[in-house]
Amino acid sequence: MPRQARQLADSGIYHVMLRGVNRDALFLEADDYQCFLKALGRVRADSGCAVLAYCLMTNHVHLVLRTTQEPIGAVIKRLGVRYSGWF
Repeated sequence: MPRQARQLADSGIYHVMLRGVNRDALFLEADDYQCFLKALGRVRADSGCAVLAYCLMTNHVHLVLRTTQEPIGAVIKRLGVRYSGWF
C-alpha cells in the first residue's frame, strides 16, 4: 500500500526520519556517522536548505530541515543517494 502524499508546509520546515531497510543499521562504525554528516553538509550547500536539528541513531536518523529553493523530496533523495552510495 503506497504512503499518502507529503503535505507541503507553508513554513518550509519539515521533520524527516530516515530508516534502514528492514530497520537495519545505517551506521556500523564511527566513520559512517562522519560520512553522513559530510553528505548532509554537501546536500545543504547544494540545495540551499537549512539544517535546524539532527539526531543520528544506529538504525535511523531524525532531521529538521527548512527548504528554500529545492523541494523536500529532492533534498532527501539527494542525501539518500549520496550516503547509500558510500555505505
